[in-house]
Amino acid sequence: MPRALSDSVRQDIWLRHQQGQTAAAICLALSLPERTVYRLLAWFALAGGPTKAAYHHCGRARSRHNQDIRQQVIDLRRLHRTWGAGRILAELSDRPDPPTLPRRCTVKRWLVEAGLAAPRSAKRCRAIRATRAHQIWQMDACEMIPLADGSRVCWLRLVDEASGAVLFTRVFACGYWNDVPKQAVQTLLRDAFSRWGRPEGIRVDHGTPWVSAGGVPSDLELWLAGLGVAVHQIRVRRPQDNGKVERSNGTAKRWAEPQSQSSVCALQRRIDEEDRIQREVFRDDQGLTRRERYPDLLHSGRGYAAACEAVMWDWSAVLACLAAVRVRRKVSKRGEVSLYDHHHRVGTKYAEQVVVVSFDVDRKEWQFVLGEAKVGSSAAFQITQTRVMGLQLGSRPGRSTRQTAARKVATAANNQE
Repeated sequence: MPRALSDSVRQDIWLRHQQGQTAAAICLALSLPERTVYRLLAWFALAGGPTKAAYHHCGRARSRHNQDIRQQVIDLRRLHRTWGAGRILAELSDRPDPPTLPRRCTVKRWLVEAGLAAPRSAKRCRAIRATRAHQIWQMDACEMIPLADGSRVCWLRLVDEASGAVLFTRVFACGYWNDVPKQAVQTLLRDAFSRWGRPEGIRVDHGTPWVSAGGVPSDLELWLAGLGVAVHQIRVRRPQDNGKVERSNGTAKRWAEPQSQSSVCALQRRIDEEDRIQREVFRDDQGLTRRERYPDLLHSGRGYAAACEAVMWDWSAVLACLAAVRVRRKVSKRGEVSLYDHHHRVGTKYAEQVVVVSFDVDRKEWQFVLGEAKVGSSAAFQITQTRVMGLQLGSRPGRSTRQTAARKVATAANNQE
C-alpha cells in the first residue's frame, strides 16, 4: 500500500478543485494517480472540505495478547539490561506455561520502539568452515571477569563451530588464565569428551597451554594427537578466525551476569544453565533450536572414557605428529639448543648459528641440520608415553615468575579494594 498523502497535498488538491481545475488537470499538475485524486475529491465533498490523513487506521491492530507479551519483553529487558531479543524469547519459552511468542525480529522492533536498544546495521555473514556438528570445536579462555564481591575469575569455553552451540564452560578461581595449570585444561577436555565424544579437531589461538613456544608441538597437542583430535591454530592476531567462541564469551557475560554472582560455584551453576538455554531453548529466525537444527549435536559418535584412555590412546599418532616437526633453533654459545625442558648438544663450533631441528621416528632422536648437512643428533629421551599423557614435557611457556608474582600482587590489591 502506498504512503498516505500529506495534509499540504490534500489542501492543494482541494484548492485546485475550488479554482475549477478538473481532476485530470490536478493529476497532471501534481503527478498523482487519477484514482487517488477522484477518491479524495469524493471524500472532501462529503466532508465539506479536505480531511486529514487517518494514520490511526493504518497498520495491523495490536491484539491484547501481543500487548501483554510486549510488556513482558520490556520488563525482562529492563531487569536484564544485557539480554538480547533471543535470550528474552528463550526465557519466556522456558516457563511452565509458555505463551505464543512472536518472532525475534518483532521483539527487536519492540525494544527499539521502547528506547531499550539501538537499531543494528546489517552484518556480512561469514561462511562456516565446519559443515557438521563436532567436526571442529573452537576453544578459548576469557579472563579478569569480575564477581559481585570484587574478585576476578576466568573461564574456558568450548563451542561447536558448525552449530555455534556452547558445549562446555569451566570457571576457575583466578583472574589470569596463565595461572591455570595445564592439567586442569586436560581434565576439562576429558570431561567434555566423556559428555559429547571426541571431535575431529579443535581450533585454538596462539595462547598457552595449547601452543608451545618455538614451533614444536605442545604436550597438550601431542596428547590430543594420541586421541585422534587434530589441533588447528588460527592466524596470528586474527581472532575472527575463532569468531564463534570469541562472540560466545561476550554473550556469556551478558546472559550470565557474572557481576551479580557471589562465588565461583554460583557463577558455574549460572553459566551451565545459560549454556543449556543457548543450546536447547534459544531459537533462530526459523524457530529452531541448535539441538533441533543439528541432531548430530547429541554426540560425535567417537566415544571416549577416561578409564580406558590408556587403551585407546595411539602412541604412533604422537610420533607421526613429531615427525612433521621442522623448527629453526639458534645454537647457544655453549653449543646447545633448547627443546621442551632440555638442552641438547650440537657442538661449540656451530655456536651462534641457526640449525633446523627434526625428529627421527625410527631412532627416537632429534636431528640437527645446517644447510644441507647433518651436524649432529641427540636422543629424545624426554619424549615418552608417560610424560606426554601427563603433560610433563616441559614448563609452560609464558610470562616469567617475576611477572606472574607481580600480577598476583596486583590482583590481591584489587580484591582488597
